[in-house]
Amino acid sequence: MRQWIRIAGAFVFALAAGGCDRTAAGRPMTQEAMERTVKSLGSDAEGGQGLVAFVYKGMRLALISDAVHDRMRIVAVAARVSQMTPAQKTAVLEANFHSALDARYAADGDLLYAAFIHPLSPLTEKQLLSGVEQVANLAASYGDSYSSGELIFRGNEN
Repeated sequence: MRQWIRIAGAFVFALAAGGCDRTAAGRPMTQEAMERTVKSLGSDAEGGQGLVAFVYKGMRLALISDAVHDRMRIVAVAARVSQMTPAQKTAVLEANFHSALDARYAADGDLLYAAFIHPLSPLTEKQLLSGVEQVANLAASYGDSYSSGELIFRGNEN
């Protein structure tokens, strides 16, 4: 067990040491830079100053950010909570552990969202692009694979 902890600690340290660059120039990510990136990725982009709605791979997404509190999120509506079966509710909870990766299912009111949530300033462009992709995949795969991408951690299959 101790050896596993040392290996995991070394892995986390290596990730932190290698992942320090925030943007290509090593500067902290800004709200403006994020908004430019998602506007260039998607179509029908509108908004700014903390809220940009856009279409990516046919899916309507929103980038919501707060520079004062150093937070950002990308969301897409996946379903109505009131229309979910008990099995679907269990599936989204399990997906958050096994197949949602950096994105997650989250509910607010009657809406179930696919969401990627991250501190703003340490976010890299690569993480931003991955977050957009994962949210689109997670929302689109609701009711089927419940997956944000190709990698799935298998758990108890009973």
